This record gives sequence, structure tokens and C-alpha cells, in this order.
Amino acid sequence: MLGLLGCTTPNASVQYTPPATATLASTREANGLKITVDPVFDSARSKAYFKADTSGMGILAIHIRAENTNPDASFLVQKKNLRFASGASPQTGGAPQAVEVRKDAADVVGVTGTALLSGPLLLGACVAVNNAAVIQQNLTQAEMRDQTLSPGQSVSGFVYCSVPKGSVSSGGILKIAAPDLRTQQTTLLEIPISNSTK
Repeated sequence: MLGLLGCTTPNASVQYTPPATATLASTREANGLKITVDPVFDSARSKAYFKADTSGMGILAIHIRAENTNPDASFLVQKKNLRFASGASPQTGGAPQAVEVRKDAADVVGVTGTALLSGPLLLGACVAVNNAAVIQQNLTQAEMRDQTLSPGQSVSGFVYCSVPKGSVSSGGILKIAAPDLRTQQTTLLEIPISNSTK
């Protein structure tokens, strides 16, 4: 029916590219597990990836690349083992506000979908439905998948943190726990997320 009205879902593809200029990316390594994070604070970058200003919706999108350089370990990297402490800083020692990293993009769409489709759906209904579908598709395509990293393997993608609107730019600390499936020891990394290139 929507096709008869001229409504189609545009093809959407999300390909991560690190910023060419000064970057907000940060890298930490322990026990051969190397994690690089790149938060998306800029609304223009967010719109390029997701066709939406995620920070304006109270969502901090963080691109993560995890790489196993340990020849004797197999790390399990899962979104459920990520925690984001909003407003925390190693320098200030301020009390962080614990924020859940969304388990999958469907959680994010559940949070944002109502705002995207609220209001009277008159002549703009087709556009709103298409926009919501494209945003959902982009978030889902870009999200990091849970994966076991054997020696030499890597995984990358976005994770999404729900934070109070207006506080996305305050940054925080991303905490990652990755168990080694061979030894059952867990590698813990804390990576500062900042909106400045200090």
C-alpha cells in the first residue's frame, strides 16, 4: 500500500571512517587485548552514519575496535560486559552516573522510535515511517556484534549508551571486561571518553 503512495525505504549503508582531523579516539591495551574507542559527539558525523542526531536523542554512539594480539588467549567481547560511567573522569574522580550500554540496536530504536513517530501523522506519515526505518536499519547495521577473538582476530562496530539529554557531551569512562576463554581470567580496561582532543 505504501508503495502505491510512492513510499519506499531508501537503501542505507553505514561505513565507519575515522575523522581525518584531530580525533577523540582513545586506545588502551592489556594482556594483548587492544581496544580503540571513538565517540560520536558531532551531530554532522552522527547524521552521516545513522541519518539522525543520536546525541540530540540522548544516545552516545561509540565506535569500538577490539583486537587480540595475544597468541595464547581467546577473548570474549560482549556488549553485556561493557559499562559506561557518564560524567566520570580519572582526573576529577567525580561520582560517575552508571549508564547501561544498550544490548542491541533494537533497544535504541525502542527508546527513540516514539519520539520519531509522535505527533499527527498526516501528509508526512510516509516520510516519518521511511526515516524511522532508515535510522533503525543504520543503527542495526553499524552495531558491534558479540564475538570470541582468537589470536589475530578483531571486531568493530558501534555500541549505544542512553544518557540524559544534554549530558552526552560530558563524556565519561567506558569499562570493558573481556574473559579469556582459555584461562578464565578477565581482562579489565577503563577508557576515558572525552569531547576534547587534549
